[in-house]
Amino acid sequence: MAETKTLTASQFADKLGTDPKTARRFLRAQGMKVGQGNRHAIPTTSVKRLKAEYTKWAKAQAEAKAAREAEKAKQANSDDKVQQDEKVETVDQAESGDQPEDDEPTVEALSDIEAEEAEEL
Repeated sequence: MAETKTLTASQFADKLGTDPKTARRFLRAQGMKVGQGNRHAIPTTSVKRLKAEYTKWAKAQAEAKAAREAEKAKQANSDDKVQQDEKVETVDQAESGDQPEDDEPTVEALSDIEAEEAEEL
């Protein structure tokens, strides 16, 4: 019986035009079993089919990465907008002399309260 020729992950990566680490990630994603000694042995008869699947997988990986980066950029822009709005609100309050929205009184209000309490005594 003739033995099937196989490729290592590095040889397979060369056929795909990628690095061995990416080729191994692809093989794991495809559920390829790891051979003896934790080595991949890709049958040469499967290379054509796996190349087509790799192209689809790589495209899906790139699209997922682009979506994650877009979401991260969107979140960063949202955070920047909130911070900018908070700065504008603070500047507006300072210019108008309004007390901040939180419930803590200003130093001037505390001084007035202490003065009123002292008069009552």
